[in-house]
Amino acid sequence: VDKVHATLDHAGNAIKGKDVVVGVIDCGIDYNHIAFKDADGNSRVKRVINGTKKISSASQIASLTTDYTSEDHGTHVASTAAGSYMGNDYYGMAPEADLVLCGLTNFSDAALIDACKYIIDYAKSEGKPCAINMSLGHNSGPHDGSDEFNQLLEELAEEGVIFSIASGNEGDMQL
Repeated sequence: VDKVHATLDHAGNAIKGKDVVVGVIDCGIDYNHIAFKDADGNSRVKRVINGTKKISSASQIASLTTDYTSEDHGTHVASTAAGSYMGNDYYGMAPEADLVLCGLTNFSDAALIDACKYIIDYAKSEGKPCAINMSLGHNSGPHDGSDEFNQLLEELAEEGVIFSIASGNEGDMQL
């Protein structure tokens, strides 16, 4: 992270995600975690999907807690990608990015694609590129882009949209 932040863009600014949207699709997201605040204490979370409810109002987002009390994976992933708490030496790759956090209860292909579209639509409305993380991978299927889900993502992929998807998430399971 330090090496990325030490890199300067064409204007001489440190690369910290400014003017970028980071979307995270997961569960166990604390939408108002301190890691998602800017230097002035304001939320960087601009849009939310909480279960199936799409929320764009800052006051409604501020009233949320976590989407799933027995899980915190989504908070961890979003903090790694774009956490901004700098009261210690630990912060994410893009601590100045806007956030769209999608805490889902249904991880069907249709729900995931809908969440991706939600993130992309917000980024487009702001004129910003976006990176979308789904740490939801599994070891089944071809992993070569030929399945329907990957083909749908390919249709959504365009300039300014980057997807990051786990290739497996069963490290604690004997397969």
